[in-house]
Amino acid sequence: MSNIAQIDPASDRKELFATVRKAMGRVPKLIAILAQSNACNYCLSAHSMLAKMKGYPEDAILDFRRDKSAQPKEQSMI
Repeated sequence: MSNIAQIDPASDRKELFATVRKAMGRVPKLIAILAQSNACNYCLSAHSMLAKMKGYPEDAILDFRRDKSAQPKEQSMI
């Protein structure tokens, strides 16, 4: 039994869960729980740091944090 509500895999997160299910064969409870937290500052900071380490320019990282990118591949990652 989980103390934190899980997102139903049939919810508006269908595409995310379909990707996870394809890669892992199922949707683990941890993923269903983490899908609950959409504006996690810790995760946002960590992903921003990783983008910087990968060589993305600061202005692109700021755009990523605002959920936008001019590149279709980057937009799909966001």
